[in-house]
Amino acid sequence: MKWISNYDGRFKGMIPLRMALAESRNAVAIWITEQIGVGSVLQMARSLGIRTPLHPYVTTALGASEVNLLELANAYAPSPRVSSPSHT
Repeated sequence: MKWISNYDGRFKGMIPLRMALAESRNAVAIWITEQIGVGSVLQMARSLGIRTPLHPYVTTALGASEVNLLELANAYAPSPRVSSPSHT
């Protein structure tokens, strides 16, 4: 079993989820994947248009599975399926 650590090897304590993901705090992505299940992550990827076969491992949340670049770009494209909070 491999220990998952953050890229810089440091623990920052309690930080907002958005910051944790923006800063690639790997332990957070793994923890979330374990809580919701790998199946949910794979299902969301499919709903965003990822058709490349993905490995059913928690490390897929860190990018351990290769994905077609066009599929990945389209998954990040604005979509009416996903709404973002308005900032006023």
